[in-house]
Amino acid sequence: MKTLIAIAAVITLGVSAYTFAGSSETFDTMFTAGSCCGGQQAVTDEKVKIVYEGKEQTICPIMGNTLSSKNLYVDYKGKRIYVCCPPCVNAVKKDPEAAIKKIEQNGETVGIIKK
Repeated sequence: MKTLIAIAAVITLGVSAYTFAGSSETFDTMFTAGSCCGGQQAVTDEKVKIVYEGKEQTICPIMGNTLSSKNLYVDYKGKRIYVCCPPCVNAVKKDPEAAIKKIEQNGETVGIIKK
């Protein structure tokens, strides 16, 4: 069963990568093998600093779950949107503006990337 879930996750990520390859939007999401959701976990980029202009994001804008870590994210137009699992990464990539709006509706702010 774990193998089937892992295969499904790889297919989903592959299809998403193919779908967004021709997109004019700019996204940056980094993954490596890990223990979360189908064996995918994001790599933290040590070269950037994330700053907030208000309350720091603590809730996934897609599922509404409290973020257990800040290891999964999508970078969009200089902003970092954190999520709880790889399927939420795909959802944010489909409509990042809606994700940002949801974060703001939760009374939180999106992280601003400072390099």
